[in-house]
Amino acid sequence: MLRIGVTGGIGSGKSTVCRIFEQAGIPVFSADACAHALSDNDADVRKQIRKLLGDKAYKTDGTLDRPFVADEVFSNPEKLKKLNRIVHPRVIKAVEEFGSGLTGVPFWIVEAALLYESGLQKKLDYVIGVVAGGELRARRVMERDGMEESAVRKRMQRQLDDDALRAKVDFVLMNDGPAEQLNERIAFFKTLFSKIPPKSA
Repeated sequence: MLRIGVTGGIGSGKSTVCRIFEQAGIPVFSADACAHALSDNDADVRKQIRKLLGDKAYKTDGTLDRPFVADEVFSNPEKLKKLNRIVHPRVIKAVEEFGSGLTGVPFWIVEAALLYESGLQKKLDYVIGVVAGGELRARRVMERDGMEESAVRKRMQRQLDDDALRAKVDFVLMNDGPAEQLNERIAFFKTLFSKIPPKSA
């Protein structure tokens, strides 16, 4: 059973891609959702994050204050490394547990924005990079999240650019056209991953 990673920058549409795969019967594990759940609910993770970033890292309702944390760690590479060392190993363990419980499908997917940064690619057979033009990505995020363009651009600058992403991934999925086109491209990958062997084979 192949293990496929799906990654891409903010606004690229990787979650839409994964949702279409899921609707076609392919199991999808969201590494980002897992990281969010760990930071909100895992007592040890919460303790370590508070130790690293202080009590302001959590809101009064007990959930992680993600804008505050982003401001803290993205301006401080050392804090970002320490935060990643708290969360990423636990996410990777959860990915492995998810995969070990699957049967009866040709492949399954790990969706992760920080796929390479977390080292998850070492656990996968192939990685798809979802890409789209910068203007289109910015517009999608502004419409989806109500963010100012300057804030979106700032977040985009923190991520791998498309050229760097293309150099790392095994396959590129362009998501810059109508829904019918995206569905056709995903159908191609579904067929491909039902036939090719693991990369190590």
